Amino acid sequence: MVVFDLGKPFPLHNKANGSEFCRCQLTDSFFNICYYLPNPSEQDIKAWRSGPIEYGIFESQNIPFFLTSFKMGRTQWVFDVTINVHLIADDMADIWLNTEGQNVLLFLINGHTNILESFRLIRLQKADANKIKDVCVAQDYAYENATAVDLTITKITNSLTIGDMVSRVKMREVKN
Repeated sequence: MVVFDLGKPFPLHNKANGSEFCRCQLTDSFFNICYYLPNPSEQDIKAWRSGPIEYGIFESQNIPFFLTSFKMGRTQWVFDVTINVHLIADDMADIWLNTEGQNVLLFLINGHTNILESFRLIRLQKADANKIKDVCVAQDYAYENATAVDLTITKITNSLTIGDMVSRVKMREVKN
């Protein structure tokens, strides 16, 4: 059993390299978002823990982009993660694609120290969780391997900003 303790090293992996980045990790309950932020401020931690949050799903070329937006006063903190179903073994992908999971666990991790600063659980609407899985099924058939998906992700992110993606989807407020 994995235990997550605030103020302690993140127990699943240590990807802290001093830079800001976000990664997706598929799980039995759906997926985790691991956001590495160098030197997160108290405002960042507070927003992550309890601030207003919205999510949206942008799809392009059989790739789901999960968009997350935290409202911090007059500003918004918006980021995305992509889901590459080819990163898990074929037998596990079939299981994941057929689960009823709707939970997304968001981890805020210090990008320098690998210390878990905050975490939050959100539950997606069932239709949204199913949409992500349906896009991933199409992705599984459309792409030969994880590298092919990653190349397409790079092309999409080079042609669209996160703001462009957010403007094209309906963002949903998460109810606590």
